[in-house]
Amino acid sequence: MEKIQEQAKGLLRDLGYEVGYLSGLDTYELYVERPESAHEKIEFLRSLNTALAESRKPDDAS
Repeated sequence: MEKIQEQAKGLLRDLGYEVGYLSGLDTYELYVERPESAHEKIEFLRSLNTALAESRKPDDAS
């Protein structure tokens, strides 16, 4: 379960969300951090492209 949570947090961060844990709850609060500069936008698009490529890789579970 922890691995799934870490992957989800990483993906959300790559998509530009700040992920914060709410103490005492099994819930997370999301804050949108939109890229502002051209450099941040390029980095955002690169991370989004990487996340998409990773999601399309076949599972090695077989």
